[in-house]
Amino acid sequence: MEDYEKEVISEDGFVVVLSNKGDKIKENPNPLNYEGKEVECLFCRKVTKSIYAVCGSCRKKKMKILHERDWLGMLVYPDGRVERAPPHYKITEWLVDWGKSAKDENRLIKLDEFFLDLLKKVVGKIPDATTLQKRVRGEIKDSRIPHPDQIVEMTKSMVDEHFPLREFAGVLVGKEKVPIRVAAALVAIAYICEESNRGDFWWFNFYGPKYGKPKRGSAYMPFVYYLLRRWTEATPEQARMCLKG
Repeated sequence: MEDYEKEVISEDGFVVVLSNKGDKIKENPNPLNYEGKEVECLFCRKVTKSIYAVCGSCRKKKMKILHERDWLGMLVYPDGRVERAPPHYKITEWLVDWGKSAKDENRLIKLDEFFLDLLKKVVGKIPDATTLQKRVRGEIKDSRIPHPDQIVEMTKSMVDEHFPLREFAGVLVGKEKVPIRVAAALVAIAYICEESNRGDFWWFNFYGPKYGKPKRGSAYMPFVYYLLRRWTEATPEQARMCLKG
């Protein structure tokens, strides 16, 4: 089976799920023919040795290669609703509001440690969406390439490390009153999916610098939003505008 859905964390009736069943498939910026073999152009079937498996003519037409799947987080609510997880900036707002609400510097330090660890574990460490999909269906068996199950376990461990249940059970964030551990899992999955669906850092890390250097912002982009809301007086609207710039 090529579909993938795996529970990341469950608490107080809320369930976070990693899925490959999104409907917003993104452009794949990574070479598909990295060995430079003779292959058919993905669009016109002309023979090419391009590492992108797209002939020169189609490259000039800016034909875009899409990933096989859209990876995303899903949130199951206590009333049974199942929805695409809120965007990263909304979840970040829940966490930053919690961090600032009690005038307790330890809360903000806790968030800093979590977000920095998240960045460390995600940027350049999460395979692109197409590679993850090939891992799901068993086409790639290389143990150096993380399977989505391993990514789920990494996320669970990170939440447990930074927000242990014994200390944070019953701590709720946002107007929706979401358990903070659920919010942490949601924002982690958001970073992971951003890195996988839009990024190219892992690909160049794995296959080597001879193909060039990564050019995509990937998970650094949502982290900028956190920095602006945590460390500056930028409003949510101003912080979001910076991401679009």
